[in-house]
Amino acid sequence: MVPSNSGSAMNVVLRCRTKPSIKPSTIASEQNSRCLGPAPDRPRRPSSKRIKKLPDLITVMTTHFGQSRPVRYWCTDESRWGLKSLTGRVITLRGIKPVTLLQWPRDAFWLYGAVEPLTGQSFFYRFSHVDAVCFELFLQEFGAAFPHTMNLVQMDQAGAHVTAQIRWPDNVLPILQPSHSPELNPVERLWQDLRKHFKGLNFKTIAQLEEALFTRINELSRQTVQSLTGYSYILDALAMKVI
Repeated sequence: MVPSNSGSAMNVVLRCRTKPSIKPSTIASEQNSRCLGPAPDRPRRPSSKRIKKLPDLITVMTTHFGQSRPVRYWCTDESRWGLKSLTGRVITLRGIKPVTLLQWPRDAFWLYGAVEPLTGQSFFYRFSHVDAVCFELFLQEFGAAFPHTMNLVQMDQAGAHVTAQIRWPDNVLPILQPSHSPELNPVERLWQDLRKHFKGLNFKTIAQLEEALFTRINELSRQTVQSLTGYSYILDALAMKVI
C-alpha cells in the first residue's frame, strides 16, 4: 500500500532488495506526537545567502513543469543501518562510567527516505545498498505513490543521484542542493532523531533491526516529522510561492 493524497497521516515503509520483487511492510496510522527537546548535535540552520534563489526556482519549475497539477516540495536522502552498535552520551552520577555491550558485525542495509517539510508526510524504502539502480527504483515507487501531484525533490549531488542513467518519473523533478552541505537537507535531522533511539541497542540479525526500525518509523506522527524537518528557509520559500 502507498499513502494517498488525502489528509490522513501515514508513514510508508517498503522493502526492496535491489532488483528482486518489492515486498511491502506495515503501515501505521498517526500516533501521539512526542515532545522533542533541544538536541546539541542538530545541524545548524542554513544561511539565507546560500538558498536565496529557492523561491525563484520553485516558481520557475511550477510554472513550466507543473502541468496544471498541484506541486509538492520534498527532501530525500539515504541512511545506512547495520548491526554494528551505535554509541552516544548518557547522563550518569558523578564518578560512574557508563558501560554497554558493543558488537562489530558489518551486515547492513540502506533506508531511503523522502519527507515533505510543509506537511510532515514521509515515504521510506529499504534497499541493499546505494547506487543508481536502487535510486531509480525508489523514484519510480515514490512517483507512483503520489501520481496526482508534481513532486519537487531536494537532494544532494551524490553520484547515484546525478547519473544520466536514471529514468526519472514524469511527476518527479530534482532540486540539487550545493555540494558538501548536508545541513541544508532536513532529512538529516530525521536520521539523527531515529538513531538516538538505537544507541546502546544490539540486534542479532538484520531482520530484528528492520522490525525495530520500521516500528519506530511507523510511530512517527506528521507533527513530529514536521517539527524536525520544517526548516525556515524552505517554509519561507513555499510561503512566497504557494504550491
